[in-house]
Amino acid sequence: MSDSTTTAAAAAPSAGTLLADAAPVAQPAEAGAPAVDATPKNGADDAAAGADATAETKPEAGDKPADKPAERAAPEAYDIKAPDGVTLDAEAAAEFEAVARELNMPQDEAQALVQRMAPKLQQRFAAQQTELMARASSEWAESAKADKEIGGDALPESMAAAKRALKHLGTPELASLLEDSRLGNHPEVLRFMARAGKALGPDGTFLGGRAATNVNAAQSIYAKSNMNP
Repeated sequence: MSDSTTTAAAAAPSAGTLLADAAPVAQPAEAGAPAVDATPKNGADDAAAGADATAETKPEAGDKPADKPAERAAPEAYDIKAPDGVTLDAEAAAEFEAVARELNMPQDEAQALVQRMAPKLQQRFAAQQTELMARASSEWAESAKADKEIGGDALPESMAAAKRALKHLGTPELASLLEDSRLGNHPEVLRFMARAGKALGPDGTFLGGRAATNVNAAQSIYAKSNMNP
């Protein structure tokens, strides 16, 4: 920027400043008008005005001071109730109470916080568990498909044998467990079931000729075990 531009900018005050701070222009007194007394007023007037203001703000006799807000205080022992449909973990509840006590949180505030946050935390935890289980199930299935023994080209035969073992040696409760826990995709579970199924014929009989039942099948596999009746 040139010096001339800088000088011009400095010399030109902003319109806002001019309008806001300009002093009124003195007008000449009209002929015959009484002269205005410019002598400062006596200080007594100011003192009187100050006394009046003090009298207005001074509280009258008998007025009570404003009540102080009640101090926050934690109870001797919290009695936290779990919201409907929520199970509070004992360890987590103890940690919460310790923090609430450090903050001098009253019982009602602590209960309100649990009432509002516990269901949300439980829902979030359940969603995380479902996500982790689905991820693990997917990884197990991929491992089983790539397994050298039961996967690859042998996968269809291995799955048929595993299903045969579950049908003749398992129970509906076991089938539900394998499905709900996603362990039905775990390569080691499938390996065990495929090996057991390959020892069975299509009709559920062992290749040695004995029929397989939910009780006798296990006894046949572990014939020498002292756990058999």
